[in-house]
Amino acid sequence: MAQLDKLELLLPVGLKTELKRIAKEKDKDINEILCDAIRFYVGKEKKKNYKEELKKGYLEMAQINSAYAEMCLDADNECLSACEEKLSESELSGC
Repeated sequence: MAQLDKLELLLPVGLKTELKRIAKEKDKDINEILCDAIRFYVGKEKKKNYKEELKKGYLEMAQINSAYAEMCLDADNECLSACEEKLSESELSGC
């Protein structure tokens, strides 16, 4: 079992009343309901942070991939120019 720590929480009266109603309806105590809600919120925040990290990584990789694509484009253009030059030479020599 996980180690427990006490947390003091102040809630608006209406929210506490609603929480008691839900706990009774679900046949759980208020502590279980609050732990579930906090776990859900923490998980949602972790997922949000994870998505932000992925987005950041993909944007960084996009810049790197763009730089590689530009380098390859330059190399491809050089090869194309060399091929065109050789074709042009062979046309001139009559081969």
